[in-house]
Amino acid sequence: MDDLKRTHRVTLLIWGAMAASLFVYALVAELVGAARASLPAPSLGVLRWVFVGLAVAQFAVVGLVARRLLEGRAALPAGPLRPAQRLQGAAILRFAMCEAVGLYGLVLFFLGGSRRDLYAFVVVALIALAVHVPRRERWEEWARAEARRT
Repeated sequence: MDDLKRTHRVTLLIWGAMAASLFVYALVAELVGAARASLPAPSLGVLRWVFVGLAVAQFAVVGLVARRLLEGRAALPAGPLRPAQRLQGAAILRFAMCEAVGLYGLVLFFLGGSRRDLYAFVVVALIALAVHVPRRERWEEWARAEARRT
């Protein structure tokens, strides 16, 4: 359990850093200011919907991939992972998928200058990160269940 506690603490720091990076995206956008729109509005609209589709697909798939990692069924070159490592890997995968949504907003901002796009995607990413905050109780519960299975 000590390994689990330590790994959870590190994972929580990673979560905090990734959440903070979303605020950095907003800060960068405010400092840079609205760029001249380099994409015509119809193209930007298409790209916006592509990013919305990607975000939805990511949120749909990330749970499946994380579950495979937690079950130890993901093919990893380093071989089998300790339970704490599997929990951490699945958590970081979820965090990265959440943060990617914020990046979509930043890309749209730089291409079209719309703060609305940036903040909409960043808020969705922050909500998703809040849903996926690593809770130690859940980790301990999963570790106990995993120990009973093996």
